[in-house]
Formats: sequence, C-alpha cells, structure tokens
Amino acid sequence: RTRVMQNPEDWTVKSMANEAFLSVSSFTEHYKELFGVTPGEELRGFIIDKAKSLLLHTNLTVSEIADKLRYSTPENFIRSFKLKTGVTPLKFRKNR
Repeated sequence: RTRVMQNPEDWTVKSMANEAFLSVSSFTEHYKELFGVTPGEELRGFIIDKAKSLLLHTNLTVSEIADKLRYSTPENFIRSFKLKTGVTPLKFRKNR
C-alpha cells in the first residue's frame, strides 16, 4: 500500500492484484474488507493527494501535472480533481 501511495500514477487495480497474486475481483473483495474502500477508490484518492502536493509544492502547470499523473487530457484531470475536492486545481492552488 505504501508503494502505491508513493507513486499512484504507476499503478492500476490490475497491477495491484497481480502483485498480490490474485484476480482483480478477489483482490477487490479482500481489499475492501481490509480497508473499507475499493482499491480503485483508494487509488483515485492517492492520485488526487499527489496532485494536491504537486499543486502546493511545485510550479508545474495543471497540464504538466495531468500529464505526470497520466491523465489522458488536462480536462479529465480537472474534472476528476473537482469531483473529489469540490474545487478546480487552480482554485486549490490559489487558496493554499
């Protein structure tokens, strides 16, 4: 879990399941039992946490952060960030 938190953009639920030598469905079931959330939900949370850190501690643009976190487009990143935090990445950065 710590490895996933450090670089969540390098992981998928499938790669996490492979590390545990389980099918995706078995892994998801066990993960939710242990942690109370699905691995997908937690992975998305880790990615948003990393985005927050990058917004606060770097001068990277929103597009650069989206690219670094492997979003297909900056718009998808902005939409995902706002859905999870209630504000856009730029507003988050401004309101430090």
